[in-house]
Parts: sequence; structure tokens; C-alpha cells
Amino acid sequence: MSAPAEVVTGPRPPEAARRATGATIASGVTLIVLAGIGATCVAWATSRGVGISTDSGQYGYAARALVTQGHFWSPLGGPLVAFPPGLPALLAAGRALGASVKSADRALDVTSILLLVPASYLLGRGATDSRLVGIGVAAASVASTATTAVFTMMWSEPPFIVVTTAVLAVLVGSVRRRRLGAWSAVALVVGASAAVSIRYTGVTLLPVIAVGAYLATRRIPTTVAVTAGASAGFVAVVARNAAVGGPALGYHLGGAAAIGSFGFIGAGVSTLGDLLDPSLHNGVGWVVLVGLVAGVLVAADRRQARVLLVGAFLVSWWALLFYGHLRGIVNPNTRLVAPAIPATAVVVAYGIARLRPLWRAGPLVLAASMLVVSSVGNVQQASLQSASGIGFDAPYYRDSTTVAAVRALPRSALIASDQAAVLALLSERAPIEEIPSNFLSSAHQRAAMLERLRSSFAHRAGYVAIVIPSDRYATLAQLDTIGISCQPTPTPLYHCS
Repeated sequence: MSAPAEVVTGPRPPEAARRATGATIASGVTLIVLAGIGATCVAWATSRGVGISTDSGQYGYAARALVTQGHFWSPLGGPLVAFPPGLPALLAAGRALGASVKSADRALDVTSILLLVPASYLLGRGATDSRLVGIGVAAASVASTATTAVFTMMWSEPPFIVVTTAVLAVLVGSVRRRRLGAWSAVALVVGASAAVSIRYTGVTLLPVIAVGAYLATRRIPTTVAVTAGASAGFVAVVARNAAVGGPALGYHLGGAAAIGSFGFIGAGVSTLGDLLDPSLHNGVGWVVLVGLVAGVLVAADRRQARVLLVGAFLVSWWALLFYGHLRGIVNPNTRLVAPAIPATAVVVAYGIARLRPLWRAGPLVLAASMLVVSSVGNVQQASLQSASGIGFDAPYYRDSTTVAAVRALPRSALIASDQAAVLALLSERAPIEEIPSNFLSSAHQRAAMLERLRSSFAHRAGYVAIVIPSDRYATLAQLDTIGISCQPTPTPLYHCS
């Protein structure tokens, strides 16, 4: 029998120590540069204001309501249950400190992209034991076109992506050490609870935490305890929604395009391509998908549990998206897939890193080229947005006469709009009733919304404010079908009864 290999436990030789120090410094400088690029793009793009969408209206108004009224209130009336309270609470904290809701969100977006860099680096390095993979994951997370698109909006994704990535990083680090320390357990419990309080989809972390906790400890009692603790946020959100009379996980508009299961796959591949190069989304998407499959197969062959654990999160995430598709609520898009970018980059980068040196050059060049193209697209997008504004925060909407006319109405006036949540945020008026003329919804939901409008205007006259001019005909036609007659006024508003 051969003698066992000698285990060196003393200090590293001077040359090895110098190389390790040099690698640490180089990695640190690279991460600082990546964080600076990401933060600059987001700050530049939002220099005229953070992007506003229909969802933003609900987040922003709920934050204001928490500060002024002491509870999370929807601009459409009643408690906010369409979204969990995490983002409104963060924005309310900024508002309480003297910032506007939009300024608070802009600061949150910039801070989030700064934190995404170390979180994604730690995830990549912890899963693969490679600094280069960690840097590659951080670069992919920052350079993705979805990152600039998502991190410039008043959406819950920026802090959610950071929290989710950090939870996964803690999890793979624990599996790597084969030990789940007290601080790591606390981080998992707090992180998973925070994720669910920011987005309902944070529930996808729970099964992954259960598997990871068991791999790290091989103890069922510890696994159960950590998983139960990590579920606290989910339980709290469900209990809060039930207490205010809402559905357990909020209400969600149906009506996503019926594309079928094969259509879902095609949309998913296209979305993967959109994360890097929207102009070549299908081709790039198939390349990313092949990289994902290759990474999983290599990890399975080498029994690399940490990479497979990251892959398990991707399975959990896409399974939830598919469930939403089956329910007719959502189909894949860059906003929905953005939280999975760091995990996707880990699996793809691991697969490339495990190729033979002769085979590795091609995929590395291709990946680097995609990231460069994506980064150029981010800069171009930031330049455009800095000049024109983003979404409904563009001057065309923000400073419109319609918003000014709504502000001038008596506080007791009945108001309905094609963009109720947006108008409530911009005009600081609520409640405003939604007219279902500009978004997809199920027939049942649309009928319920129209009945609510009919009942409201049957009791008293009110006003209709049309935010998107192209919606005018459809909006007025919807109202006419339920017997609501509208007449123009000297202002941009319609008087209806």
C-alpha cells in the first residue's frame, strides 16, 4: 500500500502567498470596476427619474399611504394585497427620512446593483471554488440587458434579486464547508423571509434551502428547523393577507396570451436570449440553454452538489413560471427571468470551466462577446433613458395636463382611469378606479371590474382621466357597454354618469 500523501498545514510558501494576495487584489479591483459600471448605468439611466409602470403605481402609493395613513393601501381602494409589503416598506422608510418615493427607489436601485456584484461573485465562487467563475457570474449579472432594464424601474426585483442571490451564496457556502453555522442559519431565515416579503415568488427558495441545509448538515432536525424558520416570512405574508380579507398570495390578473406548452418553451428560450442580446434573442437563447444543460450534466457526472443545488433553484423558478403560465397569468419575459440570471450564469460558467483547455477557448470567446454586446446595449439604453425618461415618469405623462386636472379635482370626486395606479402615484390622489381597457385580464375579472365601475357611477357622477391617448376609444367604449355616458369637459377629463 502506498504511503498517504503529506498534508501541509503550515504557512504557505512566500511565492504562493504572493500569488494568492495578487489574485485577491485583482479580483477585488475587478469587482469594484464591475460595481462602478453597473451603478453608473443605473444612475445615468434614472437621472430624469426612476421608471414608472402600472405596478410601480401600486408600490409607490402604498409607500405614501404607510407614511401618511399608517397602513399599506392600494391606489385602487382597499388594502394592498396584489403585492407583498416589502418594497412599499423600504420606500416608506426613505420617505420618512425626507426623500420622495421616487428618489428613495432610485437610491435603492443603485444600492441594489452595487450589492449584486459581491453577492453574485460569492455565489459563483462558492459553487465552483473558482475566482474566475465568480467574476464571470458577477460580470454576467451586471452586463445582462435585463439588469439595466429592471434596475431602473420602481419594481421589487432589484432588492429581491440581491436577497435571493445572497441566500443562494450562503447556502452553497455552507454545503462547501459541510457545516451550517449559527450566523449562516440566521442569514437563511432572514433572507428567505425578506425575499417572500418583497415578492411572492421568493417561495421558490424554500425547497432549495431544505435540500441545501440537509446537504450541509446531514441532520434532519436541523434541516426542519432551518426550513421552518425560513418559511416565517411566507407565513407572515399569508396571515397578513388573510387578516385584511385578501387571497393568501394576493390577486393576479389572468389573461396571458394562450401560447401552449410548446409556446412556453419557445418564449422561455427567446427570453434567455433577451437577457444578453435582444436583437438575436432566439439564437442566443438556444446557446444559453445548451450551456445550462451542459453545466448540469457535467455537475451531475462529477457529483458537484453545489452546482446542482443552484440548478435546483432554476428548476424551482421555472416550475413556478410554468405554473403561472398554466393559470393564464404570466408568460416568460425578461422581468420575470431576471432573478434567475446569477444562478443561470453559475451553471453555464461551470460547464465552460470544466471543458478541456482546447475546447474551452471557443465558448469563452463567445460568452465574452455576448457580454460585450450586452454591455454596449446597456450604455445605449441608459443614454436614451437619461434623455427621455422611463415609462410613465417621462415628462409627457408626468407633467401632462391630465395629471394636473386630476390634482385640481375635489378630494371627494369619483375618478376612474385607464391607468389608475399610475395616475394615483403621479397625482397623489386615491382611490382611482381601474377601467380594464389597456391590459389583459380574464373574462371573469374584466366583468367584475366593469360591474364595480357601473355600480360606482350609478350612485354619483364622476370623472374619467385617460392617461394613454391611444386608449381613449377603447376606454370610452368599455364604459358605454355598461351604460356609463361620458361627455368632454374644458379640461382633458370626461364627466361621466
